[in-house]
Amino acid sequence: MGWWGVGAMQEDALSKAERYRKAANKFGEMAKQAEPGYLAEAFRKVAVRYVFMAEDVMRDAEHRRRFSQMRPRGDLEHAKNGC
Repeated sequence: MGWWGVGAMQEDALSKAERYRKAANKFGEMAKQAEPGYLAEAFRKVAVRYVFMAEDVMRDAEHRRRFSQMRPRGDLEHAKNGC
């Protein structure tokens, strides 16, 4: 796997989080319509899980962005050259 720029990671995180949010909405809507009640509850739990996954992706992207700002770019070149 090659080196991704921070912008590419951020964009990927945004699109992944958006997919998770759409899935959460879909399962939330399915829960409203579902019968019997245990099926509705299962759909609600899946929806909540997708919300948490979206939050995790965005939190991870933010941590990566902060880390990349802390590390000087020269350090990366030294690591590539085996110094």
